[in-house]
Amino acid sequence: MVRGRRKIWVLAAAALSAIAPARADDLDAGRAPMRLAAVRDERPKVAIVIDDVGLDWRRFQAVNRLPMPVTIGFLPYGPDAQAMLDSKDPRHDAILHLPMEPHRRKEDAGPDMVPTGAPDAVRAALHANLAKLTGFSGVNNHTGSKTTADETAMRIVLSELEARGLYFLDSMTTPRTKAKRVSATTGATVIEGDLFLDGDFGKGGEKHVRRQLRRLEKIAEKHGEVIAIGHPYPATISVLNEWALERGADLQFVRAKDLAAEVEQRGTGS
Repeated sequence: MVRGRRKIWVLAAAALSAIAPARADDLDAGRAPMRLAAVRDERPKVAIVIDDVGLDWRRFQAVNRLPMPVTIGFLPYGPDAQAMLDSKDPRHDAILHLPMEPHRRKEDAGPDMVPTGAPDAVRAALHANLAKLTGFSGVNNHTGSKTTADETAMRIVLSELEARGLYFLDSMTTPRTKAKRVSATTGATVIEGDLFLDGDFGKGGEKHVRRQLRRLEKIAEKHGEVIAIGHPYPATISVLNEWALERGADLQFVRAKDLAAEVEQRGTGS
């Protein structure tokens, strides 16, 4: 019986040690609140981004029903993109999926893509796209292997985003991207995608998505966080639904803007 009582006292002491002490001004005012200390979530952080949304309501609704919070990249030229953005589940976040010039001509970035070349043309295309949608927290590139590798163009883009309080998610469509380098002088917040969940318009099917999710988990375990970019293909959404339910307890799902905020805090010394 003594051993059982000792165990109870040890458990009680541990519980009390987790309670933060009252502040002096609370005591002076006759208040002594019991405040539980915050418990740090040590699970790896996973940000899932679904791009190319805004053209098809059925695909948007499939993304919107995902069981975990995701970041949805809306194409500004989508005819119903704003209506979809306005009706997204509050768990999710929205970014503008900015058309940018690719190296390969066969890649169709869509209308009003941000080009390389004359600064006025870069600025005009950027302004035109940013004016098409409201209610987004950041921007990422749609194609854009040529634009993101152009330092002059990225300086214009990132300076404008910084002035508007928007972060930039580099989709990493080229290893020659200059976004991170330019951010050091513009003050813009830049985060980078770690991998794509699908590719080649989803032709790899569910098998490829599952393989990429295994890679995602390894990166998350090693670095503590990961950003994965996918598209609203049926195979991708189907596998994500299953995977989130199977692995969700071991992972901390966040939005891309949450990771961008952490980068910004580190940059300001917070």
